[in-house]
Amino acid sequence: MTSTLHTIDGELGKTGHDLSMLTGLFGEMLRRQGHADLAAMIPWQGGVAGPSPADWPARASQVLAISFQLLNMAEDNAAAQARRTREADQGVHVEHGLWGEHLAQLKATGATESQLRDLIRRVNVEAVLTAHPTEAKRGTVLEQHREIYLLLVKLENQMWTPLERQSIIADLSLALERLWRTGEVLIDRPQVLDELDNILHYLRELLPETVHRHDQRLRQAWGAVGFDAGALAEPAALPRIGFGT
Repeated sequence: MTSTLHTIDGELGKTGHDLSMLTGLFGEMLRRQGHADLAAMIPWQGGVAGPSPADWPARASQVLAISFQLLNMAEDNAAAQARRTREADQGVHVEHGLWGEHLAQLKATGATESQLRDLIRRVNVEAVLTAHPTEAKRGTVLEQHREIYLLLVKLENQMWTPLERQSIIADLSLALERLWRTGEVLIDRPQVLDELDNILHYLRELLPETVHRHDQRLRQAWGAVGFDAGALAEPAALPRIGFGT
């Protein structure tokens, strides 16, 4: 229990640290652009009170939207780093719902490697991608969100020198400025073909890497619980992952 509380406290502290850095850079960028009134509206600034909704300046909603997106990024990064720490300290079986936990549990109940290999070979998963206009954010905004998050993750690498870290932080500031200068939401309601173009972007750019990582993690978990690491080397031995509409 003490270890769990320590992990939670560390994750909250990490979230606060990253959020403070991101919102600090966001506020500095706004002030450089002559928007001190908008910078004052960024939440979580040590109790600084912003104006009441009736006195909100123009683009106030964009400031709040970006601020809460930065909070999401800080929380996601902290959770990912905490998960890596737990796995490094305790093994792949400690994370609930992942392959390591389930394979270890099945092995403990007496399931053999041969039985599990045959079962995994029969698994067929189809993720359904919707094609209707529900995403209000522009695709360019989503791309900026991804770049900011990847830069935040890049800072986790301890190999960087202080000057290199300064360079990464400068890139973060530039990415925040690009996000600010990009309209947050679509002006016109997207059509079905627009949504299909968005899906194609994910199919080309993101999902192939995601499927590869899934297969890699399954193989790693398989070997970590004591099974033959080469048993899942061939693609035919892995679960089928497809995509439908």
